[in-house]
Amino acid sequence: RNASLRLAVGALSKFTELPPQMSLKKIACLASFVLGLTAMSLASPVTVTFTSGTSGLGGPTQGVYYYPYVISVNGGSLNVACDDYYDDIHLGESWQATVNTLDASGNVSGGIFAPGGAHAGVDANWQSDYKKAVWLFSQLTPPPPVDNSVNAAINFAIWDLFDHSAATLNAGNPSSNTSSAYWLAQANAADLSNFDFSPYVIFTPVAGTWPSKYSIGPQELIGEVPEPASLALMLGGLLCLGGLAWKQRGSRAGA
Repeated sequence: RNASLRLAVGALSKFTELPPQMSLKKIACLASFVLGLTAMSLASPVTVTFTSGTSGLGGPTQGVYYYPYVISVNGGSLNVACDDYYDDIHLGESWQATVNTLDASGNVSGGIFAPGGAHAGVDANWQSDYKKAVWLFSQLTPPPPVDNSVNAAINFAIWDLFDHSAATLNAGNPSSNTSSAYWLAQANAADLSNFDFSPYVIFTPVAGTWPSKYSIGPQELIGEVPEPASLALMLGGLLCLGGLAWKQRGSRAGA
C-alpha cells in the first residue's frame, strides 16, 4: 500500500548512490514532490497523465488490463486502480481530474458515479460502493510482479461494484481469492467502521479535458497518498539528509 510513500522512500534509499554534486538537487526534487502530494488534495483539478506502458500493467485478463495503472500527478508517480469499466484510457493520455477525498466515515466528496457525475444514476448505492472500492483497493498487492491473479480478481470486483454488467473473473470458484465473487463477498462483509479512509483519493475526470481525438473519456481512478504524519516524518528526513549533504560537501571543499 501507499504507493506514493514507497516511491519517495525508494528514491531516498538511492540518495547515497548519487554523486555529491547531485545530492542537494535530489533533495529539492524529492521535497517538491512530497509538498506537491500534500497540496494535491487542496487544489483541484489537477493534471493527470497515464504513464504506464503495457509491460507495466497487470494482464491483460479477459482482454482487460488491471492494477497497477501508473499516473503522473504533480511531478510524482502513483500506482492507481481503475473503478470505471465504462470508459477507456490511452497510453500517454493527459487530462484534468477532480481530486475527491473521503471523510472519516468514508463518504466521498464526489465522483463519476455520484449525482452530477458522468455516470450518475447507474449505481443507486454509489456512496457505499465507493467505500467498498477503497477497501478493495487497500487489499491490492503492489508490484512486482505486475501479473497477479489475486490483484486481477480484486480489480474485477471493484468494476463489478459499479457496473453489474462488467466482466467477472473465475466466477465458477467463488471461494477462491482469485475470483471476483470472493472479493465482492469480502467487501460486502467487511466492517468499515474503523477503517482509515483518509489516505485515499478518487481522481474523477473533468469533462472535455481529454484529447478531442478520443470519443470516450478516461476512467476514474483510485489512489493513495501519504498521511500527514508520514509526510511530516518524510520532510524531516529530507531536511536531515540535506544538512548532512551540505556538511559533506563543505568538508570536501575544505579538504
